[in-house]
Amino acid sequence: MLKKAKYKFARIKNKLPFFAEVEIEVESSEKFEVRLNCSGKGFTSQGYLEEVPNAGYDDWKTGAKRGIEFAARQAASSNYLVTVSAIRGLGTDTNPVIIAAASALAFWDAVDFQPDKNLKEKIEAKVFSSWQNQNEFFD
Repeated sequence: MLKKAKYKFARIKNKLPFFAEVEIEVESSEKFEVRLNCSGKGFTSQGYLEEVPNAGYDDWKTGAKRGIEFAARQAASSNYLVTVSAIRGLGTDTNPVIIAAASALAFWDAVDFQPDKNLKEKIEAKVFSSWQNQNEFFD
């Protein structure tokens, strides 16, 4: 059974922006795997969302993959094929950690997992410090 999920992480904290939007498809599989199938156009014009293309944006793609892998470990969900179909953000408001958070939350939506308050707070704390530590994920 194929489940689709979309999650938008959009917050402002201490006058700093944190934005990412991710779309995924999750289906049962014999092993856990994350595939990237993005087909956006990338940067088109200032002020417009950037949608990750097939080539490039490797740091954003890494964020999506790391977030889904983290979410699967937390939910003890290992028998899924997860396809990331879209990653969107703004160069000024988006970094890999924010994308990881949106990806984790999208995965949990797709598999009907409810993270506890402490886990959500842990993710938000990493996101809110991510402009200083863009490669420090929550795993």
